[in-house]
Order: sequence, then structure tokens, then C-alpha cells
Amino acid sequence: MWALTTRVRPDKDVFKVPHAPGMPLDPSSEPAGMHTKLVIDATTPVGADKARDTELLGTPEDTDKWREILDNMVNRKED
Repeated sequence: MWALTTRVRPDKDVFKVPHAPGMPLDPSSEPAGMHTKLVIDATTPVGADKARDTELLGTPEDTDKWREILDNMVNRKED
């Protein structure tokens, strides 16, 4: 799943192979024994990754407030 979500560009890395031989007992094949197969190229690209300018996110200012609210919700005692 990791390779599919991080390496596949659907517009370039997925294609169909029509009229490929398959299982003749499959009732959905038309004609019998012929299928369309799906090929997904999720291989690691050749060459170095392109560097991207990124900015790391900082801690939001109200983190302590939300942490306290969540702690109160989790630790609330039942009556």
C-alpha cells in the first residue's frame, strides 16, 4: 500500500492491457478466457528525488489549551 500511495501517478503509471488471456472459467469474461488486465507501476523512480522547498509547521499557539480540554474529557469520572 505504501508504494501505491507514494509512488503512483494515476495519469502516468496505470494502464490497461485489453484482450489479455485469463481464466476461462470466469463468467464475466467476454469472449471466454479473455480479460482486461490492469498494470500499476509503483516502482522506485530512477535517479535522485527532486528536492522540494518545504516549510515545517510549528506548534500552534493554543496547543496547551486543547491538551487540557482533551485531558479533562479523557479523565472525566463517571457519576
